[in-house]
Amino acid sequence: TAPLIRQEQTYKNMDISKRSKLFKQLFNFVRSVDISYKTTGDRLSESVADSEIGKFIVSDAYKYGFILRYPKDKVAITNYGYEPWHIRYVGVSLAKELHDKGLTLEEYYNEEKDYGNSEIL
Repeated sequence: TAPLIRQEQTYKNMDISKRSKLFKQLFNFVRSVDISYKTTGDRLSESVADSEIGKFIVSDAYKYGFILRYPKDKVAITNYGYEPWHIRYVGVSLAKELHDKGLTLEEYYNEEKDYGNSEIL
């Protein structure tokens, strides 16, 4: 656990611009990721939403191409429980559109299907 503690301390000591760069670089490695702000205990819980990183996910992750995959107010649409720790890289353009329109991927897919566009992601 020592490396995890060092990573957490490093993250906490980063200014917001460095954190933003870290988010921006994540897309080079993954399509989806689970984010936690703790190194022990229940790391993947709804308490992530109230943490600094959870608030950043909601307010700024879309600027770097990430979306909150399973929002609390969209459980009936995603058919998946609320997961404030689960983000997905969809690209900056699509993430901005989803954010601006308040859509999930499911809603976006249905909207695109209605317009006959089948080449999504």
